[in-house]
Amino acid sequence: ASPAPAAPAQSRQPPQLKLVEDALDDMKAVDVRVLDVRGMTDIADWMVVASGYSDRHVRSIADRVVEKSKAAGTRPFGVE
Repeated sequence: ASPAPAAPAQSRQPPQLKLVEDALDDMKAVDVRVLDVRGMTDIADWMVVASGYSDRHVRSIADRVVEKSKAAGTRPFGVE
């Protein structure tokens, strides 16, 4: 029998990534990109990049991600 096809990358995403995506969606972030960097760096498996409409919007988005992460018992590795 042939091996089962690999599951799509999205199904292997950790729950923390879903939490971040939900926070970004709640805050109406734009141009959200989720990058699978496994094998490219030792410091992270996933990188999330998002934009906003103004400096204030971007700060609010970042604050919400940190807030939701802390509430879930984790914290983002970095926020810029």
